[in-house]
Amino acid sequence: MRKLRLIPLSAFVFAVSLIWNSNAAALQTLRYTIQSNGKVAGSEVDTYTADGHVDSTFEFNDRGRGPKIAAHYVLGADESPVRTDITGNDYLKAPVDEHFAVEAGVGRWKSTSENGQAPAPGFYISNNGSAAESAFLVSALLKAKNAPVKLFPAGEARLERMTDVTVESHGQKIHVTEYAITGLAFEPQTLWLDDDQHFFASPGKWFAFLREGWEDTNDQLYALDRKAIDRRYARLAHELAQHPSHSVAIEHVRLFDSEQATTREDQTVVVQGERISMAGPSASINVPKDAEVIDGAGKTLVPGLFDMHAHLQALDGILNIASGVTAARDMGNDIDELKHLQDQWESGAAIGPRVWKSGFIDGRGPFQAPTGLYADTAEEAQAAVNRYADLGYVQIKLYSSLKPEFVPGIVKTAHARGLRVSGHIPNGMIASQFVEDGADEIQHINFIFLNFLAEKVKDTRTPERFTAGERMPQCSICNRSK
Repeated sequence: MRKLRLIPLSAFVFAVSLIWNSNAAALQTLRYTIQSNGKVAGSEVDTYTADGHVDSTFEFNDRGRGPKIAAHYVLGADESPVRTDITGNDYLKAPVDEHFAVEAGVGRWKSTSENGQAPAPGFYISNNGSAAESAFLVSALLKAKNAPVKLFPAGEARLERMTDVTVESHGQKIHVTEYAITGLAFEPQTLWLDDDQHFFASPGKWFAFLREGWEDTNDQLYALDRKAIDRRYARLAHELAQHPSHSVAIEHVRLFDSEQATTREDQTVVVQGERISMAGPSASINVPKDAEVIDGAGKTLVPGLFDMHAHLQALDGILNIASGVTAARDMGNDIDELKHLQDQWESGAAIGPRVWKSGFIDGRGPFQAPTGLYADTAEEAQAAVNRYADLGYVQIKLYSSLKPEFVPGIVKTAHARGLRVSGHIPNGMIASQFVEDGADEIQHINFIFLNFLAEKVKDTRTPERFTAGERMPQCSICNRSK
């Protein structure tokens, strides 16, 4: 029989300790707080291993909506994922089953919405990835040394280093850098990374992702974000906007007459400053001699469009004008943010439409609106109406958590101040009661359907307000008409 070699207990404990410490050193866990309007709405947890594996979980609750995701990444030498596996549910609770892998020099991806492949290398942009994934892309772009990085399924990304700052909280300091990624959306996507190139924050007023323990840096970082945004749109306004000191004549154009719902051929329209000074058949219009002439032959001129339901952000300004939208009604926004946008657009510091402002009022609670003013008493409701009126708003928008008994008082005060009233139907009311209490408008057609489902939908603040209409029985009147 072979004799067992005895190991001293102290040596055994020492060996186990070394193994434990080695494993612990190989793991790094970073935690994040997801905020909505300054309140905790969810979290993200990212765990990194020394061999390039990253496990990420995140979820948040936005008025009953919100994702719950588990993501696993394997990073290659260039920091691009060579494997991505994402499961869970998306923002609207649809199932997520998304996968990507590089095999034999080919990147292949498959999800519930697409299935494709393309030659590697490249960076796969997932539909439901974690915030950490954006940091991976920054790292890959930094390794590319100012060259673009090809994206899967298509396109390419570029990187710009914006600014850096040392933030301080709870007696500690950390140096963070802001990067902007172009190629993912209509405007650069910005995020803050620490010096290890790990995701640190995506600050904001409406939604914010922030490193746990550093939540109080949101305002400081967001102020830097907004300065950069303002500079970008000021530059675009300088490059693109024209402010002619003379008349502009659009000749021989087809004109859409919105009042008569018809088109008129061979028309000429003369604009002087901010006003149309002349319009009519080209043969009858005497174009000023100093006018800039635009040949409109073969084209159609329409009045500026009006977006009746928007939640405006900086990007919307230039996109609206490019699309022919010259006026927009904002149906709920942060008061200071909206004023900032409106001031920029009206002054010409940035390009954007005229703004008509509607003020959010909601009750506090788990389904409260993510921005606006909150009222749990009749006095708070009256104060909110008067504040919006004093700020030049044209309308009040009520939301789903407001107590129904406040509606008549809000309507009376709003109408006395010259404001219209619209909104969601507060939970506990039906659409007909909302109108009988004096509301001028209802936002979203689903609340009309919910008028007839009061016995079946007990809480219209939940996502069921979107789906309950699918269960409506066939219209008996429609059946009789057949």
